[in-house]
Amino acid sequence: MAEKNNNLLGMAIMMAVAILLGVILIQIIADLTADKVQLVQQTDTLTLVKVGATEANNVTYEYQLSALDDPWRADFSECSKSTLATGTNIIIYNSTGAEMTENGACTDTTNEYYIIEGQSTLLICNVENTNHSTTMTVEYNTCPSSEYVGGWAQTIFKLIPGFFALALLISAAFLIFRILKKEGIEI
Repeated sequence: MAEKNNNLLGMAIMMAVAILLGVILIQIIADLTADKVQLVQQTDTLTLVKVGATEANNVTYEYQLSALDDPWRADFSECSKSTLATGTNIIIYNSTGAEMTENGACTDTTNEYYIIEGQSTLLICNVENTNHSTTMTVEYNTCPSSEYVGGWAQTIFKLIPGFFALALLISAAFLIFRILKKEGIEI
């Protein structure tokens, strides 16, 4: 009888350790998966170069966004410049931290910047409140690196943590049923 209780206790401890390790591994696997399939926020700092002692009218400053020009991005539609270089993805803050406005081309006097959609180019317009900024912060979402996974591989990659959790659940249920069977309890 004591041997039977030791076996059951050993199985229960083994099950608890397996579940604990499984939960830790699921979190690690899910984090690694998210790093390869989700967009990440990129921040660029732009420095405006002043023209002479007084600013000239209608000067446009042109900047390239650092993380949108990699050639591999064209392989994934969700990472391409045509998808990410848009006014809904790019937000610019002036040196005071206020969000700047983008309403159209730089010919509009209320416009502070203009995004050339589908390219990695920003035009900072020469308006009064823009010219008093010396630095600007640009925030946009982009694919994380050249290790990005897209297409069918991304779908399968996203399923891995779920299948791992399902396997953990099935093995825990199997051990519970085995312990109950050894105790003489039928379900």
